[in-house]
Order: sequence, then C-alpha cells, then structure tokens
Amino acid sequence: VDNNKIKNILPVKSGWIFTIQGIQKIWKECSEKHGFTYLRTRYLNQDPVENLFSSVRQCGGFNDNPTPSQFISALKTCIVNNLVSNQNRGSNCEEDGATLLENLQYFFVNDPE
Repeated sequence: VDNNKIKNILPVKSGWIFTIQGIQKIWKECSEKHGFTYLRTRYLNQDPVENLFSSVRQCGGFNDNPTPSQFISALKTCIVNNLVSNQNRGSNCEEDGATLLENLQYFFVNDPE
C-alpha cells in the first residue's frame, strides 16, 4: 500500500465490520460470564423494538407523535392488556417471538406470612 494513497473503506463495509466486532464482544460476554452455549443472532435486530412501538401506537389510538406522557400511558395500557400478540396489525416487521409480558402474575407476590 502506497503511503501517499488514502485507503477508502465503503461505509457499508465499515458498518459490517463494526457489527461483527460487536457481536463478537456480545458473545464473549454472554459465553464467558453468563454460560451461554449459543447466541441467536437473528434476534439482534430492531424488529422487536419496531414491533413494540407498533403495539404502543395501536394502544394510543395510532398517534404518530405522542407526548412522553401519552407514550407512557399507551405503554402501560399495552402491558396491562397484554396486547402484544403474534399478529401486530400495522406492523411492518417480521414476527420476533417476543412478548411484552407473558403474564401479570410476575408482579404479584404471595404474602410471606
């Protein structure tokens, strides 16, 4: 490589390299410190986030620009009503298999007495 020439790397290539390095760091943390035996990279994308926002938008009356209070209220409604389902109407993302809350029983604890 000639020192007088600037080495150009396309943004796509540098982004791809950055992504691979990030996944390697995630894997190292998960496998060494938490005992993971595999990493499902399919779920390391923004689809779950987009699906969450789609559900919140549905709960909030399809308000595309909610205030923070309106967003929090719609999110709470989704949680209480467990409206995140396998079929999100209006969602433009692949089903991610995630659920917002499986069951509200996790919020209730038995009285230790």
